Amino acid sequence: MNKHEFLETVKKQVLYIFDRQDIVYELSEHIDDSARDMMEEGLSYDEALDIAIKQMGNPVEIGKELNKAHHPFIGYTFLISKIIIILNIIPMFLCVGMLGFDTINFVLPVSTRGGEDVVEIKETIELPTERFFIDKVCVKDDTYYLTYRSINNITYTRTTYGMRPFLIVDELGQSIERSSNSHGGWICDIGFREFEMPDDKILYLKFIDHQIITLDLTEYGYE
Repeated sequence: MNKHEFLETVKKQVLYIFDRQDIVYELSEHIDDSARDMMEEGLSYDEALDIAIKQMGNPVEIGKELNKAHHPFIGYTFLISKIIIILNIIPMFLCVGMLGFDTINFVLPVSTRGGEDVVEIKETIELPTERFFIDKVCVKDDTYYLTYRSINNITYTRTTYGMRPFLIVDELGQSIERSSNSHGGWICDIGFREFEMPDDKILYLKFIDHQIITLDLTEYGYE
């Protein structure tokens, strides 16, 4: 029996296929080490290899003993456990990544297409669903922008995802918005609302919970 036949016979007895290659490698190294030791004593390579293989014993019995140590039930149980762990780790890393992306978005300045700051507001508005931070009003080419940020309440499942959480209206409740722009992710949103500045410089923010917040820009230093 040559070395290849010996190793193949042992391998067939091991039912957990994912350990077979490692077992073959270890046995092959052991046979080669034994053969090298005998070659140092003056034997030829073929003679030393033949003796080393015979000293290993019955390949079927060796394989059966190795199969007990590498039992398929234990092996597959361990493999399934690793898969379950990996499948649980992946969502965790995705959540951490999304949270990191949201955090970066939240702390970066809101782009208003090159508009200049008119007045800082820095008001916080609490809603059952989220917390709003009204940042400032900017202007560019007679177009005004109200910038804001929001953090979702983590105990709240957003059923209004995709809806506009508030409108800028006048004292009669009519929208004075021209357009809006927002982006965000799992927890945080940032954006701006383009609007027409009322003559009295008072903005009314009408939220989806019917709450109306009044912002008198003159109180924040706007003239």
